[in-house]
Amino acid sequence: MTGVQTCALPICAGHRAIDKLCDLELAIMLEAYREAYISRVKEAERLATIGQVAASIGHELRNPLAVMQTSVHMLSRRLPADERNVKHLRRVDEQIVLCNTIISDLLELARDRPPELRPTDVAEVVREAALSVPRSSEVTLALDIAEALPPVAVDPGQFRQLVVNLVLNAVQASEAAGGQIELRLASDERDLLLTVEDRGQGLSKDVLSRLFEPLFTTRSTGTGLGLALCRRVVEKHRGTISANNREGGGASFIVRVPLNAEPQPAEVQS
Repeated sequence: MTGVQTCALPICAGHRAIDKLCDLELAIMLEAYREAYISRVKEAERLATIGQVAASIGHELRNPLAVMQTSVHMLSRRLPADERNVKHLRRVDEQIVLCNTIISDLLELARDRPPELRPTDVAEVVREAALSVPRSSEVTLALDIAEALPPVAVDPGQFRQLVVNLVLNAVQASEAAGGQIELRLASDERDLLLTVEDRGQGLSKDVLSRLFEPLFTTRSTGTGLGLALCRRVVEKHRGTISANNREGGGASFIVRVPLNAEPQPAEVQS
């Protein structure tokens, strides 16, 4: 009996120590989940506010923009076709298109429309989307798209938007330094993998931590909507998106989407 009692004491102490460690680990996990939940709630509230503002002013802004675009078209036909007139009218028209794009992006970011998944030739969608992005002659685009990729259940429109935004972001990062943008599309047993890399200045730690936040941008002419929309599209497809710096300079964006994705349910916003 005495021997059993002396052996039980260290065992009980060991159990208590293990219990304390488990409690501590559980507390850390709960705190991490709590912070993540609070962050997501704040972001949802912010997006709801953006959506209310965008919905209320979007229609009011588009009416005068349409009038301006019509006027530009009529002036282009009536004014003398000299170089100065053409240059300034083209600038006005480009800015009108940009304003309409910003309104559309704001509405799309706030609308949170669930994806309409259907078997899609993703390779063709990615190729067409990437080549549609305008770029200067100093920036080249290299496509490395795997052959015989299986059809993947995605929303073709949303996936096209994802690719356009990522390539456009890479083009903007490469405008000053030029260089090559590389887009790779492949798959493994579970996921579709999309990678877009540029040869720009790269990303600081502060930028990396906020890169996908709505309205966050490091460019004076940026809107901070493109990458936020990318994350929203990827999350709706039950995927992940990440960013890091390339060896040798530039940034790399990696998207992973399950080959058999179920749509992410839309959040209910009050």
